[in-house]
Amino acid sequence: MKRILTYLFLITAFSSCISYSGGWNGSSSRDFTNGEFVDLNGRQAFKIVVPNDDTYLKYSVAVDKGEIKAGLKSSSRKVLDDKPTSSEEGSVHLLNEKGKTYTFYVKGNHATGKFNVRFEGAGK
Repeated sequence: MKRILTYLFLITAFSSCISYSGGWNGSSSRDFTNGEFVDLNGRQAFKIVVPNDDTYLKYSVAVDKGEIKAGLKSSSRKVLDDKPTSSEEGSVHLLNEKGKTYTFYVKGNHATGKFNVRFEGAGK
């Protein structure tokens, strides 16, 4: 009986740590990432690299259901660290950061939503 209870406890403990994304649709490259998800439970992270010295980093995050936390940061700068309840978007002007890597992450708790992070030239 103890073995069964121990086995059930371990299965329950480890299954709560599992990360999965249902209905995932997205794409990513060096200078953009976007995605839509139906049941995000866990964390997804993407790295993007600043393409030139004078550019804008634009982002949008929307949640339709559940809870998400989104973050966008480099080694020296935090652009976004938020728990949007519906949608959030913004941009930041980057000067002299060509080649710098930014990491975008989204953590979900049975969340449905979408995100888009990209670089656009200073003239746009």
